[in-house]
Amino acid sequence: AFKTPQNAFRVRFSFTWASRSREQALSFALGGVVTDDLVYVLFEINADLELDSKPFADVTHLSAIRTEDEILFVLGTTFRIRHVTFDSNENLWIIRLELCNKNESDLNSIFEYYKNRFDEKTSIWHLTDLLFDMNELERAEKLYKRLINEVSEYEAAICYDALGVIAHQKADNDQALTYHNRALQYFKTIFSDDHPVLGYTYEHIGSVHTSLGNYDLALENHEQTFAIWLSVFGEEHTKTTQCLINMGLVYDKKKDFSKALSYYFYALEIYQKTNLLNDHPLFGLLFNNIGYIYFEQDNYREALGYYQKSLQIRLKTLSSAHVDIAVTYHNMASLYFNNRNYKQAMEYFEKADEIYKCSYDSTHPLVAMLRNDILKCTVLSVSKLFSTILETK
Repeated sequence: AFKTPQNAFRVRFSFTWASRSREQALSFALGGVVTDDLVYVLFEINADLELDSKPFADVTHLSAIRTEDEILFVLGTTFRIRHVTFDSNENLWIIRLELCNKNESDLNSIFEYYKNRFDEKTSIWHLTDLLFDMNELERAEKLYKRLINEVSEYEAAICYDALGVIAHQKADNDQALTYHNRALQYFKTIFSDDHPVLGYTYEHIGSVHTSLGNYDLALENHEQTFAIWLSVFGEEHTKTTQCLINMGLVYDKKKDFSKALSYYFYALEIYQKTNLLNDHPLFGLLFNNIGYIYFEQDNYREALGYYQKSLQIRLKTLSSAHVDIAVTYHNMASLYFNNRNYKQAMEYFEKADEIYKCSYDSTHPLVAMLRNDILKCTVLSVSKLFSTILETK
């Protein structure tokens, strides 16, 4: 049963999507699979329209399916748990929530932040960008495609560039290049060669070429980005160091590990000179990449240390379902697998799988790779168990 006390507060640090239709919500709630650890739950939300602060909106007009009748509650929305009951007819738990206003909790700073950022005429840009940041790729993609037909040509080019990033995340690399090149073609007609906007697009194109194995093209684009960032921001800036990490990744893929590490540690040295907090997400990225190099060099102790640092930062700074967390879980699982610690490996493989299946479809390369790793781990784990049994006889 649920042990959360009634009248307690619950804060959502992600977007909450709700429906006005109880029947529709029930169909979603009952559509999953129940296990020993999971049960069906329906949240009933009472949201007072007269509250001073209104951190929610009807977004039905933005939905691809207009009959979905969707309500969006923004990040940081606080609810009071009013009642928790089990409905034996529907065979699910019902949790009744009440939307809180800014005077009901100790989270005034969060409400003030969103009040300042989202007024009644909030730009759809903010919503779309935040969806992207929260790894809500499908919803972000829909909104970017809608925006293309409603904004200026320049803003449409920005949308194409963002759609390229989403396509790359989904491993649709050819489509990603099409989007990025379309954006770049337009940007070049209105900006100078060293304009920051071009730097972003070169960076994105370089990352796609890295995924495609076009390493020379990847380096060429990242070097163009680096020259722009160096000119605009200087050496001791996160954008410049991010570019160093990207170039390090290219050398990593080329198996030139010493050169890759030189780029990574150069970036780390610069980061440590800046005002970045020690748990900034960029440190999480850098530590993960350094750990992978040591893993490739069979230096598992060093690799595990960096993976653990990366995971600690990512769990603290990213949403719990962010794919970057899954990547680190996957890397740690591979390390334990190579050390023949199959039980520990399976634990981390399964954690990665939980996140991957929420973010990618079954055809995504990362999903396919993980499923293959899980299969190998299962086979070898069973084989090891049988060997142990035979040895004891």
